[in-house]
Amino acid sequence: MGAEAAAALPAAAELYAKAKDILGYDLLAIDDKAQLDKTDVSQPAIFVASMAAVEKLRASIPDTVQRCKATDMTEPEFADRFERKSVPVLVAGLD
Repeated sequence: MGAEAAAALPAAAELYAKAKDILGYDLLAIDDKAQLDKTDVSQPAIFVASMAAVEKLRASIPDTVQRCKATDMTEPEFADRFERKSVPVLVAGLD
């Protein structure tokens, strides 16, 4: 979950490194679905993956995250829209 973003973007890799320090385990090293299905693992994994998606967006479309903060969306909501590829519609509405 998020390995591609972490490999491609230093900002995303830093998020996963901070999560590892805080959690005491590496989210990127978990490859067991049963482990990821546990709430105490899935919730941090979803949060960090969402923030990594925001970093991916920030890198690919500069200023978009800042512009979307005006919509009162949380960054995880914004990351979800980005992952569902609905950001161009959202961004077009802010022009």
